[in-house]
Amino acid sequence: MRKKIIHICQSDIGGTTEYIYLLIKNLDKNKYENILICPSSGNIQKKISELGIKIYTLEMIREISFLKILRIFCR
Repeated sequence: MRKKIIHICQSDIGGTTEYIYLLIKNLDKNKYENILICPSSGNIQKKISELGIKIYTLEMIREISFLKILRIFCR
């Protein structure tokens, strides 16, 4: 029985997506079933789907707030 690995990728560009792509591409398909969860928009879906991997999409919002970061350091 293959082990399932769920990869969650919020980013659409940069090193994270390339890392996930290479990891999925090179893992033994006989030992692992890879599943990707990613934003509905972006390029990673096409690249990963070409590998025959199951993909689920979610709307992901990445919020970076200077005020929230400042509050963390002021505690």
